[in-house]
Amino acid sequence: MSPTNPRESVESVKVGSEPPAGQSNASAVANLVLTGIGVGMLSLPGAIAQAGYAFGFALLIFSGIVGMLYTQLLRACMKPGTRNYEDIGMDAFGRWGVAAVAFGVNGALLGTCCVLMLLLGQNSFKLYNGIAQEFWVLIWAGILLPISWLRTMKHVGYISGTVGVASVIILTLSIIYAGFARVAEDSGHHDVVYEPYPSGVMGLGISFASMTFAFAVTCTSTTVLHDMKDASAHRCVVYWGVSLVGAVYFIVSVSGYIGWGSSLTKFGNFIDAVAGSTRTYGPTAYLCICSIIVICVTHYAVLLNPVSRIVEVALRTEEHQIVKSCVLRSSLVAFTVLIAIFVPKFQGLVGLLGSVCFSLIHNFFPSIFYIRLVLLRQPKERSRQVIMKITGLGVLLVISFIGSVCGIYDAILALV
Repeated sequence: MSPTNPRESVESVKVGSEPPAGQSNASAVANLVLTGIGVGMLSLPGAIAQAGYAFGFALLIFSGIVGMLYTQLLRACMKPGTRNYEDIGMDAFGRWGVAAVAFGVNGALLGTCCVLMLLLGQNSFKLYNGIAQEFWVLIWAGILLPISWLRTMKHVGYISGTVGVASVIILTLSIIYAGFARVAEDSGHHDVVYEPYPSGVMGLGISFASMTFAFAVTCTSTTVLHDMKDASAHRCVVYWGVSLVGAVYFIVSVSGYIGWGSSLTKFGNFIDAVAGSTRTYGPTAYLCICSIIVICVTHYAVLLNPVSRIVEVALRTEEHQIVKSCVLRSSLVAFTVLIAIFVPKFQGLVGLLGSVCFSLIHNFFPSIFYIRLVLLRQPKERSRQVIMKITGLGVLLVISFIGSVCGIYDAILALV
């Protein structure tokens, strides 16, 4: 996030574009949902399979509940002039707070761009395997490189907020249909096994990271709420928005797990399972593949732009230094290409992102900022309630820390 241009860094880490000022309550709910649902759902059915359906769905429900809590905590930290996540960090810890939020959000943005570049290569190879996946990555890098040089994402953001969002909706419906259709078309799938528990404790780490990656609506919730007409409806909008995100994720997870069961652990993501189940692709597989390609193309430059701007600010790049700006932005594109080519592991990358950057901005910062800005400023006569709340949040922080450590460990194992 760029401290000098805070609104530049509040683009969705997953999908969507900046909502218009003065939006209605319904529009705010829609923006919260559309910015919350994205490529993270590709890992959810596999996360259920990793944890077993008993632990997996329990963890999914728990992640949704605490995701609601964390978003409400961040909302409670907002003041009338709060525009974005960075402002809350500034209120809590000054420049250090801004730096911490900037690291978490921009790390999440850059990491997500690496995932998008990887998905472009993988799914283009599925459509035409006459070109190696690595060369597909280079082809897409060449296409997206000039777009990354643009200083403003106005027109690209419009495409992302229309075509990109439509692709997300199509992808979501295709994933839901694929799982249920596989069961309905052939009820005699004897190879589908459903395990209630994980094969090992450490398998829960990837599941925790994947669900953190998926439910991290705190990345954009502050800006969505700031742009509302009716500030008194903030709490209600958060409830509805996160609940709808959770409902979609639950249906996606159920359909995917019912269709493939524990065999999902053999695939990198859900599209691999859909495309790899038959020798020839059906309409659903083509819809999934084409939708994810459109999503990645429409959102890559939009998500990379805030990171580019903060790098330019850090290296004191002036507006007239066009060559220097293009070199810096090209370096970031090159970084995402290198990761996509040399670390082509979707599950490992999502696990690492979910355990580090997304965990910071979703699992840790909301609780820490709420304790600092709200609980520690309560009057002394309410000290008992404050202690109880701090204790409860402390327990959640410990759980998040353990989950993040396990997630990092599992992600490293998946990457090597």
